[in-house]
Amino acid sequence: MLRCKKSIVYHWGVQFEEGKIYQISDSFEMEVEVVTEYDNYWEMTKIISKSGKFLRSGVVDSLDIEKQLPGYAEAVNSSKSGKYTKKILLPFVSIKSEDNSLHTFCSLTDKEISEKYNIDLNPNGKIPFRITVNSFCENFDYKQLEDLGIN
Repeated sequence: MLRCKKSIVYHWGVQFEEGKIYQISDSFEMEVEVVTEYDNYWEMTKIISKSGKFLRSGVVDSLDIEKQLPGYAEAVNSSKSGKYTKKILLPFVSIKSEDNSLHTFCSLTDKEISEKYNIDLNPNGKIPFRITVNSFCENFDYKQLEDLGIN
């Protein structure tokens, strides 16, 4: 049994309500990507996102885009190769929400991930995941995981 310490609310409704009790449905490991070179990653991302206007106008040849947007080919190659990211395997738990949908939460703290995988925190003091990763400790009492023998 887990007590929610911070509500999670989306525009369609409440998913987890502060003070309510929830149960872990499953625990598992999942591979996620983290950004290893924060500034370079965002520069690459900006270049790739600027290519959208060329693609929408019908320019699909990367050489033509490179002429209009210097650095495009290198940015795409960096993105595909994971030049500024690293794949890591992390422990997760899934918890059923108010509407019975499953939500996943990483069961390590940002500090634990940083120390274990030698990953620098982003300017906001968080692990720079490439996708959204919910943190268990931000929404539930972390000690409850230890009491359940998870982690």
